Amino acid sequence: MPLPSRSSSAPPSRSRYRTAPCTTTTLCGGPGRTTNTPLLAIANSDIVLAVRPFLLSRDTFHILVALADRDRHGYSIMREISERTGGQIRLSPSTLYSAVKRLLEEGLIEELEERPDPEHDDERRRYYRLTKAGKRAAMEEAGHLEKLLSDARASGLVRKRA
Repeated sequence: MPLPSRSSSAPPSRSRYRTAPCTTTTLCGGPGRTTNTPLLAIANSDIVLAVRPFLLSRDTFHILVALADRDRHGYSIMREISERTGGQIRLSPSTLYSAVKRLLEEGLIEELEERPDPEHDDERRRYYRLTKAGKRAAMEEAGHLEKLLSDARASGLVRKRA
């Protein structure tokens, strides 16, 4: 069910939350109730999952993968993604930091207060760490991609492993 649009006299909101009548018990407690439902909760509803199991964008998934093995600062994340993809994916700073901001808000990553090696580091750098929720989201996305690759192999789109 699409979310109701705001009246044309009200300015559009940039919020990730939208007020919408609830239609499922799992999202807000029952039909007829109105709540500020996070878009991530809507994306995780059974209806949406049946249509599109992949919840992470390509860039978001790459950022989470880059943070899976160790804490990193922004430039290190960009460099890791570029190296891992052979230069095929190069995030701009604006793309990276808008994704980082969203990931922080969604609780998939956290900014570290301590610095790994403050004596040999630029104090302006901010370091990020994958949270448990971020690891779960990345693992779930990897599982969906693995299944898709398996299906592509079974249908002959991708060569089967020797």
